[in-house]
Amino acid sequence: MARLKPQVGKIETLDEANMVLKEIGLLERELEAIDSDAHRQIADIKTKAAKGGEALRKRIAADSALLGAYAEYNRGDLFKDRKSVQLSFGEIGREQWSDLFTGRRWASRTSGNAAGSDSASGSAWRCGTG
Repeated sequence: MARLKPQVGKIETLDEANMVLKEIGLLERELEAIDSDAHRQIADIKTKAAKGGEALRKRIAADSALLGAYAEYNRGDLFKDRKSVQLSFGEIGREQWSDLFTGRRWASRTSGNAAGSDSASGSAWRCGTG
């Protein structure tokens, strides 16, 4: 493939150089306007998505809390011989999580993603994708 040299004009005077600088400044201003509009649209979309998903996130957190309470209450039966229990729609399990929390972490692997902790019992649990 042959190398192509860019076609570059020639500036011969300070007035021409000044006009090129003017053009660059105007083009940069147009780019800033485009970028600013894009950032505003992205922020609007994120706000709309956060509001639209708020009820679902609360429901996931509440359901995850129920799973954590169930696992904590029944840990003797559920996790006597194993660290996790495979269910039809996912998995609940007990894992050590010494980096962030002391105590146990109750994890369930599903298609959702939520996190929380039960400070009264010192347990932490996580519900999320595996």
